[in-house]
Amino acid sequence: MAFDDRSVTDPRGLRALAHPTRLALLELLAYEGPLTATEAGEHLGESPASCSFHLRQLAKHGYIEEAGGGSGRQRPWRMIRGADYTPSESDPETALAGAALTRVVEATRQQRLATWQATARSYPQEWQEAALDGYRLAFLTAAELKAIGAAIDALFEPYPARMTGDEPRPKDGLSVVLITHGFLVAVPPKVPEQKARPRSKATPARRRPPS
Repeated sequence: MAFDDRSVTDPRGLRALAHPTRLALLELLAYEGPLTATEAGEHLGESPASCSFHLRQLAKHGYIEEAGGGSGRQRPWRMIRGADYTPSESDPETALAGAALTRVVEATRQQRLATWQATARSYPQEWQEAALDGYRLAFLTAAELKAIGAAIDALFEPYPARMTGDEPRPKDGLSVVLITHGFLVAVPPKVPEQKARPRSKATPARRRPPS
């Protein structure tokens, strides 16, 4: 089956992806090619039984398929669909499923970044110098922010084909993740000033007449 690059819109398919092991398996198949449950478990530090279960769930929802050859936990699987998802509020069920997937993806991203920061010194100097790490603040219009995102996508566009095998991989290349975020900086709302209430004049106490 040809690779399906359409965004995932089925809420059941989105919920099936909202699991860190399944996301890890899908990504592993993307850059390693067909793997068995046993081989995937060796890469991820998971048991073959766990990987076999999650691989079957991914296959059930159309993300992977059997690559042919082998049986049971020794049958290889290959990826046929990615995990791209475009948020939409048109369908509440899809929006909820997408939000659950987004939380898992974001947690995975943060963990991956933390791992890189902890191990970066163990990589060759050229990779340490090539790695990107920045924080930039600017005053932009919505159109300008969208244009920046489109420019980043255009720069990265030629390279994902290497993951799916449609383009050859350079011999000195390694798996790289590019994490991008661009969003509004939340400005605390101004608390409306409350007008001071006029002080009520105290009524003088009446003196009792001497008895």
